[in-house]
Amino acid sequence: MKRVAFLIASGIIFLAGSLMGQELEYVSSTLFVRGLQTIYVDGGYAYCISSEAEAFQIISIDNPESPELIGGYPLGMSLRDFCVNGGYVYVAAEGDGLCIIDITDRARPLHVSTYSDHPNARSIANAGDYAYLLADSCLYVLDISEPLNPEVIGSCALSEYSKDIIVSGEYAYIVEEYGGMIIADISNPANPTIAGYADTPWDAVSVDVHGSYAYVLDYFEDPPVQENGLRVFDISDPTSPTIIGNWETYADGGDIRIAGNIAFIASGYNGLDIIDVSDPSNPVFLGNFNDWDSSPYYGVSIADSLAFIAGHSGLSVIDIVDPSNPYQTGSYSSIFTVYDVHVSGGYGYATGFRGLYIVSTENPYYPRIIGACTGSWSLQARQVFASGDSAYIAAGFYTKIIDVGDRQNPELVGSLHPFNGGSSSGVFVYNGYLYKADGIGGLQIVNLDHPDSSRAVITPGSSKNVFVTGDLAYVADASYLTIVDVSDPGDPSLAGYVPTPGIAFDVYKSGDFAYVADGESGISVFNVTDPYSPFFIGSCYLNGSAAGIEVSGDFGYLAIGNEGVAVVDLSNPYVPVLLSGYDTPGRAEDLYIDGDYVYVADYKSLLILGISRTDINENRRNMPLDFALAPAYPNPFNASTTIQYDLPSESEVRIEIYDLLGRKIETLAAGLQPAGSHSVVWDAEDLSSGVYFYRIEAGDYQETRKCVLLR
Repeated sequence: MKRVAFLIASGIIFLAGSLMGQELEYVSSTLFVRGLQTIYVDGGYAYCISSEAEAFQIISIDNPESPELIGGYPLGMSLRDFCVNGGYVYVAAEGDGLCIIDITDRARPLHVSTYSDHPNARSIANAGDYAYLLADSCLYVLDISEPLNPEVIGSCALSEYSKDIIVSGEYAYIVEEYGGMIIADISNPANPTIAGYADTPWDAVSVDVHGSYAYVLDYFEDPPVQENGLRVFDISDPTSPTIIGNWETYADGGDIRIAGNIAFIASGYNGLDIIDVSDPSNPVFLGNFNDWDSSPYYGVSIADSLAFIAGHSGLSVIDIVDPSNPYQTGSYSSIFTVYDVHVSGGYGYATGFRGLYIVSTENPYYPRIIGACTGSWSLQARQVFASGDSAYIAAGFYTKIIDVGDRQNPELVGSLHPFNGGSSSGVFVYNGYLYKADGIGGLQIVNLDHPDSSRAVITPGSSKNVFVTGDLAYVADASYLTIVDVSDPGDPSLAGYVPTPGIAFDVYKSGDFAYVADGESGISVFNVTDPYSPFFIGSCYLNGSAAGIEVSGDFGYLAIGNEGVAVVDLSNPYVPVLLSGYDTPGRAEDLYIDGDYVYVADYKSLLILGISRTDINENRRNMPLDFALAPAYPNPFNASTTIQYDLPSESEVRIEIYDLLGRKIETLAAGLQPAGSHSVVWDAEDLSSGVYFYRIEAGDYQETRKCVLLR
């Protein structure tokens, strides 16, 4: 007989009262991707910004032989320069202005304010209670005596191509990308004025001042021609700077710092150049350091007898006791990307382009990198699942097994080959078996006690990820949700499958429902009470491509790419409702829930968010603004399909089914219904194949749509 199920979206329609909602708040972050750009060393810490990670980072250098990342903040902006003033850092972010970061707790720096009056910030320096900002073709002088409320007190016009600034005494020295060096008189911060100017042969990129001399690095490239140089200016009369010395180099951009009578130049791919400037009129080359695995080098800072270099691969520490023979004494290597994360037993296991990274998560506010396993094998490392003393990584055509018993020294110990020509994309460990989503190879099941013994089930789609519970494996199978009977893992069999509205990338089973991260279609929900006949019941569109999903209680958490993380109310699985979101600074690839924390593989970093439970006034939740009748799903369908519709106000509703000849087949709904989103399931099991029409009448609103029943 025919069955009609009428559903009201309790996530949208409310009576008086309140419910508990979910919001996400920043907790901490670590594992920033490579590309350190600018560096400043002070008091046992190296402060850095990264252009690729778009993050501010703090590295402890108490032990220069083993620098350690202790804190950072992902800003998600185009970072250009920064300065440190007491317990605050001021970061120049082109397009966003000046970001103020509280570093009172260096292990947990926090972005506390943004000054956006002059967004095109390019460089910044500070002296006392003043910061000098290059932005919007001007030099701005900011009073920062109240660190969180900088105030412009003076300015003067510059070229729009100002590149770098340093302050010495009563003058600011500014270099321009398409010009030379400008000297500004800042003796009266409220009225800075141009005091002098000196041209350079090429585009000036960096400047430092020592005594009565300014040292400018310039650069020109018009392939195959490349010209670079160190220019030394006598600035004893700031109104008339005079060039007195030159040294030609092969630097491709970079940074310059003077320590004593020596100039240190971060020379891009040319490494670190060391120049004797004891006679400023006659600079003399002393030595060079270059590690091709770490270069290009972008920034340099000097402390005691060490040079700290910010480069493409991270931080390099160079011993310069003998400037003619510099050598590396320590380093901190950044990672390439963060693709996935799994948390188990107080540790986070994250995969990146170059391997597996282990982070202590005992205190999520202070995550600490403790170990890594890298190598050429890991270039395709993606999904990871940790179980006991092993971590299993989907890495292209193979699944890699990492021994993590010693978490400070994880070691690659094995490799599982693909089955049926597939490519490993997702892994899950359950009751001593490894379940692998192998793309076109379907679902492969490996007995971990006897890894040479494996079984496979060919799925109707291309498996991307898998979730196992009880006797069933739920496979995100590209165009399908596929369920496999694994009651006997040695003899698995296909149970049932159902098409998904989008591309199924991930799946989570909870209660009677399977929740699918369904690509551009957002989250799709399926009733899997009968695993041999799963069926679609509802979905929620998200402004992003859903790639990863976790469910905790009545809430779903989804990684939705460039849009970050979405939180969905699943208290009524038939009508999931978007509650809130967190726009992560990178690109949310996947996530994992552990207690009250969400660990996000955010491509450019590992981001940790806290789950904040808040009371939501039910009467304030968004109601539909207009009447609407959605396309039936699935369509075409076999036996049953779901029809969704919106009512902006309480209405008399009638929903009816007609055949191709216009004959009424049945009435699905009739009567007064409250405002909100509703669904009705039409079960057409006794009808023959053909074209049918479903029609809604709600007040003055009428609409008809077509659906196709296929047997």
